[in-house]
Amino acid sequence: MTIPEFLRAYEEALELDPDAISGKESFSEIGWWDSMAALVFMSLADEKLGVIISAADLEKCASIPDLLALLGDKISR
Repeated sequence: MTIPEFLRAYEEALELDPDAISGKESFSEIGWWDSMAALVFMSLADEKLGVIISAADLEKCASIPDLLALLGDKISR
């Protein structure tokens, strides 16, 4: 799965407009980042990529690039 494919699936799961996530946003720039968005990210990472993300890992993130880094080599550009 590519980053754009993952971001589109994430937008759909969060019921955001298409292309609402560029992949470069910090959490302070976006109004939709909350605990539900975090849970959706964790679920999507597991479902689509088989990557288990812990709450401790998420706490260290401050941006969408930080989240994508958690997906490691399971996602491609």
